[in-house]
Amino acid sequence: ENSYMDVIQANHYLDEGCICKNCQIKRNDIASKLLNNIDVNERIFHNEVKNEVMIKKMNRVNKINEFLKNVSSNKLKSSTKTKITNMENFIEIMTFIGAIAFFIMLLAILSLTIWMIKLYRKNANQPQHALLRGYPLMGKIRYIFEMIGPELRQYWFNNDMEGKPFSRFIFVTIVKMSKYASTIIPFGSKRDFNADGFFLRPTPFPLNKSELSVNMNQVGSYIYSLIGHKLFWRNEIRIQKNLYAWGFTENDYIIIGKNDSHVSKQWTVKRPFGATGMSWGALGKNAIRTLSFGAAISETWINTGEGGLTPQHLEGACNVIYQLGPGLFGSRNPDGTFSLENFTKNMSHENVVACEIKHAQGAKVKGGFLPKEKNTPEVAELRGVKPGVDVESPNRNPEFHDTPSLIKFIARLKQHSCGKPVGIKIVVGQVEELDSMFSQFAQTGMHPNFITVDGSEGGSGATHQEMADTLALPLFEALPIVVELLKKYGLRDKVTVFASGKLVTADQVAIALCLGADCVNTGRGMMIAMGCIMAETCDSNACPAGVATTDPEKEKNLVVEEKKYRVANYVLTMCQ
Repeated sequence: ENSYMDVIQANHYLDEGCICKNCQIKRNDIASKLLNNIDVNERIFHNEVKNEVMIKKMNRVNKINEFLKNVSSNKLKSSTKTKITNMENFIEIMTFIGAIAFFIMLLAILSLTIWMIKLYRKNANQPQHALLRGYPLMGKIRYIFEMIGPELRQYWFNNDMEGKPFSRFIFVTIVKMSKYASTIIPFGSKRDFNADGFFLRPTPFPLNKSELSVNMNQVGSYIYSLIGHKLFWRNEIRIQKNLYAWGFTENDYIIIGKNDSHVSKQWTVKRPFGATGMSWGALGKNAIRTLSFGAAISETWINTGEGGLTPQHLEGACNVIYQLGPGLFGSRNPDGTFSLENFTKNMSHENVVACEIKHAQGAKVKGGFLPKEKNTPEVAELRGVKPGVDVESPNRNPEFHDTPSLIKFIARLKQHSCGKPVGIKIVVGQVEELDSMFSQFAQTGMHPNFITVDGSEGGSGATHQEMADTLALPLFEALPIVVELLKKYGLRDKVTVFASGKLVTADQVAIALCLGADCVNTGRGMMIAMGCIMAETCDSNACPAGVATTDPEKEKNLVVEEKKYRVANYVLTMCQ
């Protein structure tokens, strides 16, 4: 109210318009008083407003805090409740799983118990096995261990130098040649130097590489390089590499049939190592194709084996020896007799370089044996036999029965072989009969262009155990006999000598060459090079590596594009 009166007085003085000094002083006093009152009132007003705002803020903060407190309390309660719920759910799930596991275990125990009771009753009442009859359960366990015994011995119990037909050391050597093109070993030899065996005699002044009379052209191939090796894994990469293809120079080529007027298409051998006879049927399609392509890369030869010539043998465009066995497969009439027309047709192929009459072989001194499991419709059609039955060839070729008839048969084949060489494959047993045979070869002038000497230790397929173990002489005993008989009757320069029989490493090949062989064949070395693991299931068509099987599913295990280079590497490394 006072401020309001002051304003009225101030307005009065202002309205009067007096400019005297007293009026001005009065007006200034009133104005100063008025301003002071307004300032005080404004501060009071602002403080009151501020206090009211602060009160409102505090009330709002208190409400927010109370709200947050309530929310936090609710969240805690909710979180605790959720955790308890999750734990309860987890316990329920684990209880359910445990119940199922217990039920499965109970069911398994019950099933095993029922199976064991049935097995017990079955074995106890069967008349075939005395052991199972007396010990129905333990006897079964014994047979299970007997079944897996070969694998346990091969991988666990035999040392590196044990194992038949090849030791682990020899097996690994072949694999190293085929995969890495190397035979390097660490820390020295594992050979027992006190045991009987052959040793090569080195010269005190060996030739340097530049002084050797050899052809060392390069061949493109693929090998594996090891980039990491730990306990449970090894890391390898496949790389392309040019390998030296050691072989004869042109002046030293082995010319088969060069001194025979009946041979117009002589066979030129550029290196002394190739594949022995392995049939389609004994091996699968992919294995034959792998051999064909690998031999083409390494410029060597393959042999069709007794089963006859197939498109797979010719696919790689390598040199092929057509083998004519006692079964006459590939050159027979529907009634099983010899067909000269079919023989000439087989020999007319450009890549077929020679014919080999199989008189005998080391694995079986008789014709071949093809188990019924491997006799598929395709194989049967090629051989001219019924599918799904055992195929056992005659003991002897029906076209001859003694040396004179053999000579006539050789002459007949030379007339229809398209000018290509004809040889025979033999084993050595009765030396006197062999002496008579070579004598008649010399007298008549009709002799084979080459002779393959197979040792009793040879044999890449299925055969009878008694024949494999006891018939004929081992190669290193048989080979010098044949060579000396050829020299005796002046045939050594006219007949090329091939040797075969477990010659899978370079030192064994060198020994055979020192004993008089000109060339060397191998069968199982080639099989191991392309993946054979020596599972010894050649007779059951169950080869896990896809090598010695005609089962289409198992044949897929062997990849031709990869394995053909392993065959080539094996041949090239062996020759080097």
